[in-house]
Amino acid sequence: MARIATLKPSTFHCFRLSSSSSSPSPSSLSFASTPLVLPIRVLTGTRRRPKFPKILAFTSNDIKVGTNIEVDGAPWKVIEFLHVKPGKGAAFVRTTLRNYVTGNTVEKTFRAGAKVEQADIFKETKQYTYKDGGQFVFMDLTNYEEFRLDESYVGDKVKWMKEGMDCNLLFWNGKGPLWSSIEMTLCGRNGFNSWHQVVSAWCHCGLEFTGVGRGVEGCGIVDMHTIIGEVDNEVIGFEVPMNVKLTVVDVDPSAKGDSAQGGSKPATLETGAVVNVPLFIERDEVITVDTETGQYLSRG
Repeated sequence: MARIATLKPSTFHCFRLSSSSSSPSPSSLSFASTPLVLPIRVLTGTRRRPKFPKILAFTSNDIKVGTNIEVDGAPWKVIEFLHVKPGKGAAFVRTTLRNYVTGNTVEKTFRAGAKVEQADIFKETKQYTYKDGGQFVFMDLTNYEEFRLDESYVGDKVKWMKEGMDCNLLFWNGKGPLWSSIEMTLCGRNGFNSWHQVVSAWCHCGLEFTGVGRGVEGCGIVDMHTIIGEVDNEVIGFEVPMNVKLTVVDVDPSAKGDSAQGGSKPATLETGAVVNVPLFIERDEVITVDTETGQYLSRG
């Protein structure tokens, strides 16, 4: 069951829905300067955690491959770097960064010694349990807490995933794209045609109403800035194990060659991935595959 955090009323602004009847009909949005007493729960799908022990005065000189940094409010991983000391001019650090959320890579240059913000990214092992529509569901086996990750975060890693597999979920102690999306939707004041749209948009982002009275009069939506302040850590991605054991479900029977000379043939695995395997590998055998390169490693 998902962990539920209850928000207490405070001095934040709230949305208020008004309607001429108690039936789901087109409504209008107005704003109240005092909090509504209606309790609202947040299905966080996130974890609270002490702040990351950051290195004091972390600068571009400390950048290495694998370093996590924040640039323009987004989390990035350094995949390449080079310290450059030109004959003339100031020294600088040239980097290639990969965005944890979008997967995009960019090149960015930092002045040598410039202050750089570290991204508080940490990993926790969760078990992949099943797929629910466009979401992959993971579970913490210590407390049975569920975490849902949209398939856009998974990408082509799905070809290595099978139910019951332990994966690493990546958490970022900051305001991520999910909250930004909700904030744009609910705080943008674009208007909604019905209270159904408001509740749908709210629940789609992992939030739900509780204690709503008869009809829609008085239903409240907490300002997103308050939610952002309450929820620290957001799931931004995951990692499959570097090596996985998968069963071969199909091989090309017509493939021929000299196995002593290292011949290979394509094999389809239980997850749908296709890898090249030695000629001696047959159907129903279990093999170990490197998920980074997609290469066959060994039997069993």
